[in-house]
Order: sequence, then C-alpha cells, then structure tokens
Amino acid sequence: MIISNILLLVFLVGDIAICTAPEYQEQPSVAFDGNNYLVVWKDKRSGDCDIWGQFVSQDGSLVDTNFPICVVESNQISPEVCFGTTNYLVIWKDIRGDTGKIYGQKVSPGGILIDTEFIINDKGVGTSPDIVFGNTNFMVVWNDYYDIGKDQVRGRQVSQGGIPIDTSFIIPVTGSERNWPHIAFSDTNYLVVWEDLPNGIMNVNACIISADGVPLDTGFLIIEGESSMIIPDVASCGENYLVLGDNSIDTIFGRLISTTGIPLSEPFAIATEKLGAYSVIWTDSSYLVVWGGESGGPTEIDVFGQWLSKGGVLIDTCFTICDAYLDQYRPVSAYGNDNCLVVWSDTRNWDYDVYGSIVSFTGVEESEKYKVKSVKLEVCPNPFTAGVRVKGLGVSEGQKVNLKVYDMMGRLVEETKENIIGKNLQAGIYFVKTRGYEPIKIIKLRRVR
Repeated sequence: MIISNILLLVFLVGDIAICTAPEYQEQPSVAFDGNNYLVVWKDKRSGDCDIWGQFVSQDGSLVDTNFPICVVESNQISPEVCFGTTNYLVIWKDIRGDTGKIYGQKVSPGGILIDTEFIINDKGVGTSPDIVFGNTNFMVVWNDYYDIGKDQVRGRQVSQGGIPIDTSFIIPVTGSERNWPHIAFSDTNYLVVWEDLPNGIMNVNACIISADGVPLDTGFLIIEGESSMIIPDVASCGENYLVLGDNSIDTIFGRLISTTGIPLSEPFAIATEKLGAYSVIWTDSSYLVVWGGESGGPTEIDVFGQWLSKGGVLIDTCFTICDAYLDQYRPVSAYGNDNCLVVWSDTRNWDYDVYGSIVSFTGVEESEKYKVKSVKLEVCPNPFTAGVRVKGLGVSEGQKVNLKVYDMMGRLVEETKENIIGKNLQAGIYFVKTRGYEPIKIIKLRRVR
C-alpha cells in the first residue's frame, strides 16, 4: 500500500561538495549534534587511508574546513560516527601493525579531538563496525572470528567518557558465518542485524540485546535470502524496528519487528532496480530509506530516497536525491531537527569525493482523527501580491501555530506565529509548513509582482 495525496513535500538543496581533496574519499558516515552534522570518511589524500571529518550546518553550509581525526601510519577504514549527549564517538577499523582492531576517538561539537584514540575490541581481529547511542552509553558491534574460527558478531558498550565497559560479548554462537552487523536502539533495548550464511544462503538474522548489553535470545530469521545479500540495516522509531535486506539483485525489502523481537509484518518491497548499498534512519515522524540505484542506464548509479510511515507504509513514491554525472555510491543519512543530511561517495570528478544534500520533509500521521483535521488549513489569496492570510484549525481558534516558509531550494525564509505571511518575499514559489498540530501541513504558495 502506498499513501498518496498526503500533503508530503520533499525539499532538495543543491549538492554539497563536502570533500574533494586529491585521491579517494569513501565510506562516509554522518551524525547530528543538535546544531550541526558531522560527516566522517575514509581519506587517501596522504597515501594511506586515514579518517577525516567535516561539519555541515543545518542549511547545508560547510562549517570551517576538513579536519583529520586519525592519520597514523598504515590504514584506517570503515568509519562510523554517533553523537551521545555531549560529544561524538568516531569508530573505525585500524590496521596498524596488522592488528585489525576497532578504534574509537571522541570528538567535540567544536571539532576538538578529546583525549586520545582507544581500542574497543578486546579479542580477535575486528572489522565492519557499527555504533549507536543507548540511554547512557554507546554500543559498538563488529565482526570477528575469535571464538569459533568463523566470522561472528561481537558487541561492547563504551561510556560517553570513552571507556570500554566490561568485556565484549558474542551474539550466541551458531555454526554459520555472520557478517556486516548493524545496530539500532528502541529506548528499551537494541536490535542487532547481520548477514547470515547458513549453507551458502544469505539471510538477514537478528538478536535482541538488553540496554545493559546482554543478548536476550539466540538470534532469529528476519528476511530469507536467495543467492546474494547486500549489507542489511536497521532503525527504530521507539515503537518498532524497520529492518532492511534484499533477497534478489534488484529489490530492497523491509520488515517491521517489535521491540521484543516479534515480526509485525511480512517482508515487503521498498524499492526495485537497486544496485548499491542502502540505509535507513528514523526522523521524528517517518522512516527515510536511501540507496544507490540505476536510472540513466546500467553504467550509472544515482541516489534515491523513499519515506515510510511508522507502520511501514510507503509514503508517495521514491524520489531522486542526486543524479549527477557518473556514479554515486553508499548513501547514508542523519536526521537533524526539520532536515536530513544525505551523504555519499561521488565519482563525478573521476575519483571518489564526498558529496551530500539536505532533504527537508514532512511526516504523516496514520490516525483517522488527524486525517479529518488536516484538510482545514488554507491560505488566501493564493497567488498573492502583498501578503497571504493563513486560516484553519488552530489559527482561527486563537491557538499559536508555528509557521515556516521555505523557498524552492528548501531554505527557510520566514518563520512566524502570526497568521499573515509573505509580506517581504520576492516573486516566486514558496511552501508554508505548520507544526502547531499533527499531521504537519504543507501548502504551496506563489507570489506574483
């Protein structure tokens, strides 16, 4: 089922060149601190692979310049970043001394490296790390084969002070190999998902982890694969988890899982003609899935997105985030207040750079009582020459409603709690958004000379 005619609007800001340094910049990750986004990536400008970062404002402007996070000898790859309550924690796989450890580094919202980098995995050779923030600590998961000689998933909590807690734990052991773990937190527990390979068939399996880092089950099947499976992902709205996987070469599937690990739906298709990796986040009202897919031909990969409701219903149709020249790979995103920053590795300049785009959105409330109320908001006159009056629920009843006006590039150009807007706008197309009640309402405006 697809929700349509639901007053949904996607604003796209032009592509942001986050890093175009010499050589390759790949594997971006992004998080939000309440004020700015921090983008991190693997960077080869100095020969070896290092970890670099860049702050991006909520409107898509670069804050200061690229800065190094780890540039020690040898290679650092597969970075991930997460914000706690005061600082970021950046993690990566580090190959110094051929150890293959998972390292971490605290970074302040001002871009200051706090203390020194530290090792997180206490056993084996770690790879493919992922990170999420729980109630009070970070949880890091990764692959290693320390216990049984096959790739398995281990996890360990890290305090906000950058101290690994207790020892690492292993997801209950099975005879199959487990790869590419990803993790989300639902306010009460974690769900870890991974690619599982029983008898050569690639499935998406999962395990519930308590808030204090204790596996609560032995793992369970979420999406049954065929012959290939691209890295799974997971996000949580607090009431459920949305797990992504694919069981063919051209379709992204999702499945809703309860916070206790009970399937709430059968696997359902989210997107087709997929070629590259995908990822999912929760905003304050919707899930956002982004992926690399084919559009202009079999040799070009672009970045696409799809909104889903809390209940797993596709909202409208998929939309294009970037269709620049050549290929755009491995998009990921983070939610910050009213916007999302989507970032990816981009080959438009004939090597790999890091680009991004701000995607503004509105959510949808599935409750019938809200659907009736949502149609009452209106503006008049429209088109307008001097100003426009907003009428409808809340405003007409004297309730203060926060109104925001955006231009065609998704930039906020006016914000008020009055019911007259647009007096100072130039001629053009605008959109007014209100969040004084749910669901969010979007109306298109036109100012004429």
